[in-house]
Amino acid sequence: MTAHEDYWRDSSADGGGISVTCMRGSDVGSPGRMRCGRRVGGYDGIGGCASRIRDVLMRPSAKGVGMPSSVRELLRWVGLGRVKRGMTNACVRGGVALTRVLPRSVWLRIREVSGIVGRMDYDRHPIYLRTDSWIENDVRLHSCKKEPGTVEWIESWIKPGEVLYDVGACVGAYSLVACRACNEQLRVYAFEPGFVTFPQLCHNIVLNHAVGMIIPLQVALLDDSGIRPFRYQNLMTGGPCTRSGNR
Repeated sequence: MTAHEDYWRDSSADGGGISVTCMRGSDVGSPGRMRCGRRVGGYDGIGGCASRIRDVLMRPSAKGVGMPSSVRELLRWVGLGRVKRGMTNACVRGGVALTRVLPRSVWLRIREVSGIVGRMDYDRHPIYLRTDSWIENDVRLHSCKKEPGTVEWIESWIKPGEVLYDVGACVGAYSLVACRACNEQLRVYAFEPGFVTFPQLCHNIVLNHAVGMIIPLQVALLDDSGIRPFRYQNLMTGGPCTRSGNR
């Protein structure tokens, strides 16, 4: 088989529901790559596959039993989410358009003073992080919930007066947890090579009065010394955006 053969099989007539069958082939120059969403019955692409699933779910079964209410609620929630995102994007575009008519000096001043700060979910001590991206707001502010094992290890094993190397510190969430857990009697070397996130790490150190306790270093730790390229997946602060190597 030299081409991908992906198709959807509607099994609602066999007792309700839908099953998805995907067969893997290989195209020239891209062996083993998986594709989904060939044209089937008037439905094109991945969006068409989603429409196909929705249509099958909304179709009453042969026994006259409709779609479960939980599924209906899920589809309604997805629709409301799209409306909310559309309204948010419209407001953002309107706000950006408004700032464009302001003098540049005013616009730059607004950017300087409009930094958003949120409290991280560390219950034992207050820790604050700048949130200039959705990743920082939705992920980094919830670092303790994201990695409770890391927080437990820090609180159990790191003692006052010791030295901690935080390799891949990102915005410094766990470096700050370590400092607070040890009553600020700790030296942390925080390594973060990303040029987008490193300034945010420095901001958070100053914001939490941890200057001198956390030493930020914009270098990557590897097995040997040298100059390596970094490939960025995105340019948002707080994201895992760097990868070293030639591939």
